[in-house]
Amino acid sequence: MADINLGRVTGQSAYEVAVTNGFSGTQAEWLASLKGKDGAKGDQGIQGVQGPAGKDFEIKKTYGSVAEMTAAAGAGLADGDFVLIATTDTNDTDNSKMYTWDGSKYVYLDDLSGAQGIKGEQGPQGIQGATGPKGATGATGATGAAGKDAKVGTFAINAAGELVYTEPTD
Repeated sequence: MADINLGRVTGQSAYEVAVTNGFSGTQAEWLASLKGKDGAKGDQGIQGVQGPAGKDFEIKKTYGSVAEMTAAAGAGLADGDFVLIATTDTNDTDNSKMYTWDGSKYVYLDDLSGAQGIKGEQGPQGIQGATGPKGATGATGATGAAGKDAKVGTFAINAAGELVYTEPTD
């Protein structure tokens, strides 16, 4: 087979040919004009192969705080495992937050604490508690001020069996 050398081939670009044939506009406008209208929607493709079954939902670990979770750095967790922050304070804003481990970091999912519930009815009165132990004897009180001298009469029963009072004499 023999090679044929044609030398340098020169000619107009497609854009230059379009301008020669009456197109007026920039090369970018010409390129944009090459895009036609969207075609009709294609047929539904065949269904793909079913993927492997996902993991069951399970909270693998609970932590007392976000700091405790962060310090654990995913120890004992696999990609996709769920963890929960369970503080002892229901007013703690981190309480009931759920995260997932993505293999390298924790990803926040949602706060599972929910909205404040409605106020419940008052419960019945409780039973009387047992009497407590006797307290210690209190301290002796201060001595009162001296009273005024009083004169007291006498009482006696007379011969008739009556109680008789006799006023004191000075």
